[in-house]
Amino acid sequence: MRRLGAAVAVVALVAAVGGLGVLLLAGPGSRMGWWSFRTGLGLLPWAAYGGIAGMALGVVGLALGGLRVVALVAFLAGATAFVPPWTFRHTAQSVPPIHDISTDTDDPPRYVAVLARREGASNPVEYGGPPVAAQQHRAYPDVRPLTLSDPPSRAFARALAAARAQGWEIVAAEPAEGRIEATDTTRWFGFKDDVVVRVKPEGSGSRIETALADAQYWNEQHMDEVTANQHVQVLIPPDGGASGKQRKGWTGGRYSWMRYVLNCEVGEKLYRKRKQMIEPVFGHSRHNRGVTRFLRRGRKAVRTEWRLMMMTHNLTKLYNHQIASLAA
Repeated sequence: MRRLGAAVAVVALVAAVGGLGVLLLAGPGSRMGWWSFRTGLGLLPWAAYGGIAGMALGVVGLALGGLRVVALVAFLAGATAFVPPWTFRHTAQSVPPIHDISTDTDDPPRYVAVLARREGASNPVEYGGPPVAAQQHRAYPDVRPLTLSDPPSRAFARALAAARAQGWEIVAAEPAEGRIEATDTTRWFGFKDDVVVRVKPEGSGSRIETALADAQYWNEQHMDEVTANQHVQVLIPPDGGASGKQRKGWTGGRYSWMRYVLNCEVGEKLYRKRKQMIEPVFGHSRHNRGVTRFLRRGRKAVRTEWRLMMMTHNLTKLYNHQIASLAA
C-alpha cells in the first residue's frame, strides 16, 4: 500500500508541476512572441487540468501514505496551477465580451496617432455604438466623465501626469486639441490596450452628487451598487492611516483614479465636508453618549440597534434646535 501511495504521490507531483509550468509559460510566451495570445489563452485550461490532477492524486497519495511530503507538495503545486486559470475564467464570464469602453458613449473620444499602430488589428478602433454602450453601462456603471473646476490646460497637465504614473506609453500629447493617446501593456500576456483621453471646456461649474466614506469602507461591490442604483458618485480614499502612505498592491485602475480625483481641487473640497457632516455623529455617539460597542449580535440586530441610536440622536438634535429657536 505504501509503495502504491509513493507512486501516486510521484505521479501527482509530475502532473502538478506540469500544470504549473504550462501556467507560467502561457503568458510570457505570448508576450515574447513565441505563440499568439489565443494559443496562450488556450494553454490555461490545460494548466488547470494539470492542477486538478495534481490535487486529486495528491489527496490519494496522502491517504495511502508512502511519500506524504511529496503528495502534499503536489497538492499545493496543483492548487497553484488551478486557481489562476479558474479565477481568470470566472472574471471573464462575469463581464460582457466587449473590448472598448468609453466614459462618453454618445460621443466617444477618437484616436488619431494610434491609428497607424492599429493597422491589421483584429479589433476595430471605432466604438461599438448603442449595443456596446448598453452592456458597458450595466457592467461598469461608474465609468463616466469627470468634471473639474480646473481650466483645460491644468486638467490636461494632471491627466497627462496620471497617465505617466500608470506606466502607460504616451503616443501623443496635444494640449491645443486636449487629446492624450497612450498604450498600456499588461504584465503577464502583454496585451496592449490603447487609451485616448479628451479634455475640453465644460461651462463654469457642475453639480456633483457624492458619497463620502473612510478608507476602511473601500468595497468595490458596494461602491458599484451605490453608483448604479442611487446614481451617486462615490469618493473613498484607497489609502488609510494618518501617514497616507499607499497600500501595498493597491495600484493602477480604480485606485489610481480615486487618488487623482481626491487630489484635485473639487475632490479635496468635497471630501473635507466629511469632517463637518459625518465625523461629528460618531464623535458625539462615542465620547458624549458613551456608545463604544454594539450589545447585540448578527447583522440584522446590529442594524436595528444602530437605527435606534441614530433615531435618538436626531430627536436630541431636533429638541435642541427647538429650544434654541424659542430662546431666540
